[in-house]
Amino acid sequence: MTGFLSDLVQYQGLFQMISVLGIGGTFQIGFQISSITYMSQHVKAFINETWLERYGYPLHQDNLLLLWSITVSIFGIGGLLGSSGSRYLTAKYGKKKCLLCNNLLMIVAASIMGCSNTARSFEMILIGRFMCGISAGLCVPLHHQYLGEISPRKMRGFANSTASFFWSLGKAIGQISGQRELLGSQALWPMLMASCGLPALVQLVTLPFFPESPPYLLMHKGDQEGCKKAIRQLWGEGHHQAEIDDIMREKATMKNTKILSVLEIMKEPAFRWQLYTIVTLTATMQLCGINADLFLHF
Repeated sequence: MTGFLSDLVQYQGLFQMISVLGIGGTFQIGFQISSITYMSQHVKAFINETWLERYGYPLHQDNLLLLWSITVSIFGIGGLLGSSGSRYLTAKYGKKKCLLCNNLLMIVAASIMGCSNTARSFEMILIGRFMCGISAGLCVPLHHQYLGEISPRKMRGFANSTASFFWSLGKAIGQISGQRELLGSQALWPMLMASCGLPALVQLVTLPFFPESPPYLLMHKGDQEGCKKAIRQLWGEGHHQAEIDDIMREKATMKNTKILSVLEIMKEPAFRWQLYTIVTLTATMQLCGINADLFLHF
């Protein structure tokens, strides 16, 4: 107990940053997954009403179901595009700048979706959901990488596990907010759809007070003093030279290491069994049916 309290005091900067990263990170994914189900009937009715106002006749039930399915699944398509570009953006601009810009994207998407009912345009929901997907696809890998890089070795396991905690927290908040007594009513569903902009705004305001990850500052920027300052801010005062030496050794190793593309990894025989393992585990997790239950059970 004493050791936990001393760590809590020493690493208070780290714990604060973990909270900020979580609110704008995997929390968003959990919130998006759970909240969309509670507004399904209202969005379907809105699509049908809008179609009737424009063309004078209601949508056929099959076409309405198709549009709703696109509304739900376009989030995943955006996520695929966002995650594909995360490596390039991270290497060029750093994780902190990427997350800040990503928050702006989420806020714009939330504003578009929130105004869809007033503008009588269901297309705005599609555009906003797609943008939310891109933002979510970017923030998940950034969140996990940032957690690993800002944590000392003894705290790394705990820090990485917080990503799952915030994912679950986001799902819980989405389920609570989606109740008819709160934001899941016919009058307030646009507010529920736009509420994803609030966590993004929180991270956008608070993240500038925290440093870029120490490994990025040292390995990509060559800023050793900036790296030491970031470590002191996150880990408190103390002897952290061993961690800095580890980063320096990793930097020296990276100089002589070629970074392979996805295609080169697939062609390299030495990585074949590792690749088979990753594909098998990921496929069984994603294709077991849990995603269909989460997204489409309403």
